[in-house]
Amino acid sequence: MSGTPKLVDTRTAQWVIDRLGWIIETFGPEKPIASTELVLPLPGYFSFDADTPEARAEQIFRRTAVYCGVADWEVDLTPFDRNRPHEVGTFWHLRPAADAPAGTFSLSPDSNRPQISYASDLIETPVVLIATFAHEISHLVLMTRERPDWMGEAEEELVTDLFAVYLGFGVFLANSAFQFDQSSSFDRQGWSSSRLGYLSEDTLLFAIAMFLAVQRQSEIEVTALKPGLRKRFDKARKQVAALSTEVTELRNLDAAAQRPD
Repeated sequence: MSGTPKLVDTRTAQWVIDRLGWIIETFGPEKPIASTELVLPLPGYFSFDADTPEARAEQIFRRTAVYCGVADWEVDLTPFDRNRPHEVGTFWHLRPAADAPAGTFSLSPDSNRPQISYASDLIETPVVLIATFAHEISHLVLMTRERPDWMGEAEEELVTDLFAVYLGFGVFLANSAFQFDQSSSFDRQGWSSSRLGYLSEDTLLFAIAMFLAVQRQSEIEVTALKPGLRKRFDKARKQVAALSTEVTELRNLDAAAQRPD
């Protein structure tokens, strides 16, 4: 494997493999990778025609829940406001890179009912909103199992991102992991940048490639990925292709999880 180009280092690759193995063993009986759809930001996967922003967010959330296999779970959905871009002088306005979380997950202290909140400005960027919902739903599903000893608080968020990949939303997370936008007009120049999630773009691309390899696939519709990610995804596919033993082990775990006891 020494001559194979690597998108992520060996330690990161092994972390993805090990944690994906745990996810498959733990959740495979209910949702095996072999039958999990890779959801893409392309026409046909989502539609939203509600009249109000909150109703559109509700539509997007419910469709995300269907793909995640939790369509019948009762969850309260609540928007919240976070900081907007602010002007610095006449010609510039800035948005902090991480001024507030995109979403949160909690349990109601009164009813123990799951609550997911989302930043209301994300309704304007459905891909990011979907990635946020997939991450928060992953929190919810992971909570149905006892936390393993190796999963501390810091690693929990990383595993939650990986779980969203397992649920089929890796492309949404990768496309949303970093965003940079510029705007201009006669008397204004502005930019905004944001980071979403906990796994890096490269780690997410490697995890997507591993997900597809377990499914015995390797290609996705090229336009589903942001242009800046496409060559790096090719590199991820080549790195995963050189890990045939590890891929076979994950396939075997996925197959075993589907067999009745």
